[in-house]
Amino acid sequence: MKNRMQENIKNNPVLGNPNSDVVAVRAEVHRLQSEAAKNPDHWINDGLKKHFEEERQKLEQIKQSQPK
Repeated sequence: MKNRMQENIKNNPVLGNPNSDVVAVRAEVHRLQSEAAKNPDHWINDGLKKHFEEERQKLEQIKQSQPK
């Protein structure tokens, strides 16, 4: 799964500007988190999806290695 976060941050007018005001950055992050909470396919959730997929694979490996 491709992580879209870096590209989206770079293209964001607030987050991609190193001279942005801290308050503006905080507001933008809060806005994006609210969007991501409503949309599981939001690019902010890519890292979580990857993490949970890795954990699911580890669990499957453990299940397969258990004697029956």
